[in-house]
Amino acid sequence: MIKDEVFRKTEGHLYRYYNTLKKIKALEEECKELEKQKEKIRQDIQETNVSIDTELNMGIDYSRSKIQTSNDGTSYAEKALVKEIEKLEKEWIYVRKSF
Repeated sequence: MIKDEVFRKTEGHLYRYYNTLKKIKALEEECKELEKQKEKIRQDIQETNVSIDTELNMGIDYSRSKIQTSNDGTSYAEKALVKEIEKLEKEWIYVRKSF
């Protein structure tokens, strides 16, 4: 009886040990991927590697009489660029928290 109980407990410990090793390996791989993603986002922020809407590529349309102006002196392109960089910063913070 005692041998059966000891055997059962030992077998349980072994199964849990190998399952724990698998989980640790999977978590290490996930950490590596998150680290790569974090570095890519950081590099994109540093290099201002973002794309903005295609409305900017159309150029100036002189056929319209109304001209859009802003009170703070910033252009649409500047606002779009700042918005995209802020998105990257939020994603970077999220990845850092996940890591």
